[in-house]
Amino acid sequence: SSPPPPSPPPPSRLPPPSPPPPTRPPLLPPKFSPPPPPITYWATSASTAKDPLGFSTTGGAVAKLLGAPNANVLKAIAKGVCKPGDAANRWIPSLETPRTAVLYFNQTPAAKVSRVGAVVAYVLNRGTIDPAIASIELLLQTPSQQATNATQQQWVNIYRGSSSDQQLTCPGLNRFPVSAAALQPPVSAAVFAAAEVVGVRLNVGAGATSNKANLPQMAAMGLQMA
Repeated sequence: SSPPPPSPPPPSRLPPPSPPPPTRPPLLPPKFSPPPPPITYWATSASTAKDPLGFSTTGGAVAKLLGAPNANVLKAIAKGVCKPGDAANRWIPSLETPRTAVLYFNQTPAAKVSRVGAVVAYVLNRGTIDPAIASIELLLQTPSQQATNATQQQWVNIYRGSSSDQQLTCPGLNRFPVSAAALQPPVSAAVFAAAEVVGVRLNVGAGATSNKANLPQMAAMGLQMA
């Protein structure tokens, strides 16, 4: 006869094997928040020879340079077309010369020139006169060292236009850098450290034209902090 089949092994008294440890998810790179946008002081008042108080609200008035760019200005930039446009949203210089706009800033605290990185302006139409922008100046105010506590003011140039004006970003934001080396006439290190920027003078080119479409058209000018 055949031998009996082998007996099954006795049941194991060992605990069941532990499940494998869960797989750790891969380490993700740390998330970095984007840097905050630079602080910009937008002009709070302005004047021209024809509008010395800056009160005019008509199309093309110098008041269109005040404050941050509005939605209509941003829409015009988004279209990507550099051309004359709605006078309700832009400053249009006069045909007569000088074509100068003076802008003022009354923010608290005032902008120290040593902290200003650039004068910024939105250009919506470049025009055909050359240069489109003849110069940009800063009005510096420095506390006097005299006992009267008076202040001293002086204009200094930061930009002189040339044929390179054709490289202006249009439509879009343009930056005109501010630095100690850029100031003309030069100022002392003490003045550069202490002076506040209280105004900007924008001088448009004096090229002859009988059509305002040939002039640069701009909106929203300000001081961008470094």
